[in-house]
Amino acid sequence: MAHLGGGAEAHARFKQYEYRANSSLVLTTDSRPRDTHEPTGEPESLWGRIDPKNFGDRVAHDRPPELNDKINAAKKKKKERERDPIDSVSTRRSKRRRLQEESVLTATDDGVYQPKTKETRAAYEAMLSVIQQQLGGQPLSIVSGAADEILAVLKNDTVKNPEKKKDIEKLLNP
Repeated sequence: MAHLGGGAEAHARFKQYEYRANSSLVLTTDSRPRDTHEPTGEPESLWGRIDPKNFGDRVAHDRPPELNDKINAAKKKKKERERDPIDSVSTRRSKRRRLQEESVLTATDDGVYQPKTKETRAAYEAMLSVIQQQLGGQPLSIVSGAADEILAVLKNDTVKNPEKKKDIEKLLNP
């Protein structure tokens, strides 16, 4: 023990921690009954309390009811379509009409890129026309797909400009 000063003071400091000095300061004892079922923090064995055969007995092996409802509704719609052949003919006609009415503006709805301002729309249309001239008489879906690929190459910041040019020339005729 380090030397703390005078002998009487050091002796008094040492004596304050003795059992006799502190034994009368205890106010209450722990008189709780030990049969309460409160957790004490001690590890307890589960031996005899659980049956290992019951593990996983609450698992549901069925689909959720919402999914079953959706599947049943889809089956009903499919049966209705099979029963009514006139309706399928009208859908084929509407598809033909849509293919005939496609333009540069409607083709961008299927693509990834959609211009938001008038300026970008004009630039995108000009790019589509150049690509269409390069590719020849390809459908608009192919032209818009090529435009999306070119835009992806142009927006890639990790690639330098000469490499971007080479990548675009791979897609189109140089």
